Amino acid sequence: MHKLSLTICSFIALFTWSAGSSRSHGDFVVDISSVTMGPRGTSFVDVVVRSFDGTPLNLAGFDVRFTIQDVSPVGQPASGELFFHDSFSASAPTDALRQSNSEQGLPGYVFAGRSSPDNFYANRLNPSIGSLAGGDSTFNPSTGNYTNVTVTSPLLLARLEIGQRQSIDTELARGTYEIRLDAGASRFYNADDVTQLFRIGQVGQVGIVAVPEPSMWSMLIVVTLARLPGRRLRLKSLGH
Repeated sequence: MHKLSLTICSFIALFTWSAGSSRSHGDFVVDISSVTMGPRGTSFVDVVVRSFDGTPLNLAGFDVRFTIQDVSPVGQPASGELFFHDSFSASAPTDALRQSNSEQGLPGYVFAGRSSPDNFYANRLNPSIGSLAGGDSTFNPSTGNYTNVTVTSPLLLARLEIGQRQSIDTELARGTYEIRLDAGASRFYNADDVTQLFRIGQVGQVGIVAVPEPSMWSMLIVVTLARLPGRRLRLKSLGH
């Protein structure tokens, strides 16, 4: 091969390695937990953020978007739908499509003690039941400033509340889903409003498992047992 060609190939290889090396160094990584749940139930998955290589990283805010995708095997379609659960509050009916901010009260939350309910949002993107946008920050309205939080090991970023619905019997329930971070619609930034690099780590897996319907015989036994104490009491009264 010509010496010039070798030089060009070596430069390209070095540039590619350097770009990949700088890209991984100092990146945030977002991991989503997995869960197995029954039909017509509710559950949650936790989203954590960490440093890729343990380098301390500054984080002051984030805006993220998550999607639910049905990845059930071919020939075994899901029996219903998985969706981001509404945390409806009767005192605030306009928040019908908003999830709770329960993560803000957990000790492992990334902004524990540094944020407020006003900074937090987690809204299902209507009309899609499988898309959610959320975010939080350390913004202090009194000072107008953000505060950096150092991230190295995993810290809780979000708790995504999910639910499943179906019209068929629960004993026929099945389905496999993935909850993914939409990288193109998400952003992490520090106190200077500088966007931080991040990558997608573990994708959340949600499995729906069947729950046997109660049989006619088991229902009759339950009804019979429920009536026995009253019957014994009546017989005792008659014999008294």
